[in-house]
Amino acid sequence: SIWFFHAKVIFFDGGLKDSPFWRNPAYDWSHWDYPELVPMLAARTAAFIGVWNEFAPKGGLIPLAVAGFTGLLAAGTRQGFLMLAPAAAAVMGAALWNGYMDGWIALYAAVAVLSLGAWMESSSRADLALCAAALGTTLCVKNEGQLVAASLLPAILWAAAVRRKTLRRQDVSELDGLLPRDHEIHFYR
Repeated sequence: SIWFFHAKVIFFDGGLKDSPFWRNPAYDWSHWDYPELVPMLAARTAAFIGVWNEFAPKGGLIPLAVAGFTGLLAAGTRQGFLMLAPAAAAVMGAALWNGYMDGWIALYAAVAVLSLGAWMESSSRADLALCAAALGTTLCVKNEGQLVAASLLPAILWAAAVRRKTLRRQDVSELDGLLPRDHEIHFYR
C-alpha cells in the first residue's frame, strides 16, 4: 500500500525529510500529498524494532487501533461499545492490518459522530474534545477525512449555536488547536 511505501521511505531516509524520493518523478504515482500519520507511525515502529520487513511496520497500526477503539468506548455507553467494537472489527476485517485506510477513516468518523451526538445531548466538554480529536485524526489518516469533517461541520456549527450559552471561547480555541494545519512537508518539484 502507499502508506507503507511512504513508511519505508521515511524509515530508510531516517525521518520525514527532503530526499531524492520526494523529487523523483518516477514516484508520482505514490500520492505524495497523502497524510503521513500512518507512515510515520509505521516507520517509527520499524525503527523501534530495528528492522524493516513486511510485518514490523504494521505494528504502527496498534496505537491507531487502541486510540480508535478507546474513543469508541468513550463516545458511547458500555453496552453500545460491546455491540459496536465487534461490529467495527468485523466490518474492517483485513483492513485492520492490510494497509488500506478506509476502515480507519470509518472508525474515527464513527467516534466523531458518536461523540458529537453525546455532546449535543450532554454539553460535556470531554465529548466535544473527543469529537475534535477524532476529526483531527481522520484528517491525518487519509485525504477523505476532509469529506468527513466537511459533512460534520454543519452539525457542529448548529450544535455550537444551540449551545452558545454553555460553550466557552476557551473551549473553541482549545479544540481549534487539535485540528491539523497544513504544516506537512511537501517536497514537490
